[in-house]
Amino acid sequence: MTAINMSKYLKLILLSAVLSTALQTAYSQPKSVGASFSYTGFGIVYEHVLKEGNSFVEVGLKADVSESLQDRAPYPGLICSFTWNIVLKEWKTSEDTVMKLFAGPGIIAGYTQDHREKPGLMFGMKGRFGVEAEFIRNISLSLSISPVIGSHISDELDHMSMRYYKNGLIYSLVPDIGIKYRF
Repeated sequence: MTAINMSKYLKLILLSAVLSTALQTAYSQPKSVGASFSYTGFGIVYEHVLKEGNSFVEVGLKADVSESLQDRAPYPGLICSFTWNIVLKEWKTSEDTVMKLFAGPGIIAGYTQDHREKPGLMFGMKGRFGVEAEFIRNISLSLSISPVIGSHISDELDHMSMRYYKNGLIYSLVPDIGIKYRF
């Protein structure tokens, strides 16, 4: 075997070791999958606890029905979000229930209709604040609010229009109710 071939094999073995360690670390951290419901829409969420245990990330895909329910949009929008949540306080309320108070920043993007505007692309920054109850049966319930500061781009008759995303603050205090299964 030549030195070049030996070097390729060593790199391949090293890469395999790093990937298997990373996958094992990610697999060993608690995860949750579930659904969220609110007046503004419903969606699916995935939550992953980070290594330290005092923070977690959440990725969500939501059907935005806020304008459809008021007959101002013919179809719901679709919004994807990512938040990094820090556990501010954790306490045990009983032997089988743990409560967590959390908050964190995030990003949001999608295609939806803004308040009394045409459908278009939306993107922005998102904040999240809430409380979560984890039960011993691997079920967790959460209640959170998520204000959004962002922009909405829509196609007008002869030009593109970029405006402030009004629904992000109009519905900022509408709570999301989440139910997730931990594994």
